[in-house]
Amino acid sequence: MAKVAELDDVSLLKIFIGLRDKRSRRKAAYDADDVGDKHKQNKIETEFLRRFNERGIDNVSSREFGTAYRATRSSATVADWEAVLNHVKEHDAWELLERRVSKGAIQQYRDVHDDLPPGVSWSEAQVINFRRK
Repeated sequence: MAKVAELDDVSLLKIFIGLRDKRSRRKAAYDADDVGDKHKQNKIETEFLRRFNERGIDNVSSREFGTAYRATRSSATVADWEAVLNHVKEHDAWELLERRVSKGAIQQYRDVHDDLPPGVSWSEAQVINFRRK
């Protein structure tokens, strides 16, 4: 195969799109194959939870294969932003928030003011995208 730098534009486009399609098919095949295994794992997890509850235990282990144990996964989402923000302000509880800005809102501000709000940095990188004809 010729070196990339030696190929014309059309050849590079053809090769790139072909590789992207090949990777996409491979990923789709993997995902389709993996869904069955994931479903089986979920059934096993459900069965272990049933057994733990039935036995009043939190784990089982095997020296040969490992340990299954009960854990609690947590997540926090905002149901009412105004209520959260008011609480944060009233109680000076800024640690409840993460420190980041909305890229979309900053882009709008930048478009209107031709500048950034104080303390905000912006970066852009030129990339090459490809589209199928």
